[in-house]
Amino acid sequence: EYRVALFSGVNPEGAYPLTVLESWAAGVAIVARQGGIAAEMVLRWGGGAGFHDRSDLAAAIERATAVPPAECRKLVSTHFSTTAWLEQLIAVYERAMAAH
Repeated sequence: EYRVALFSGVNPEGAYPLTVLESWAAGVAIVARQGGIAAEMVLRWGGGAGFHDRSDLAAAIERATAVPPAECRKLVSTHFSTTAWLEQLIAVYERAMAAH
């Protein structure tokens, strides 16, 4: 059984939707309206589909339901775990130190 979470609103620039990570952690793919951070996350890492308006919403839901729950959960463990965040932070520091 595959489920999807619908994000139809557009989040303000810079807002970070914890609900996207919670959905992925629960194995739920995202259907996000283009123009918000949720859609950008889906575009960058997968785990769902984006839509522009009602005319392509059904197709986006169809694409998102094809995403296996295990793939959604793997996104969280790969990109958003404590280890992943620390590795990314260390990489930022190393680049900054190398630049000076």
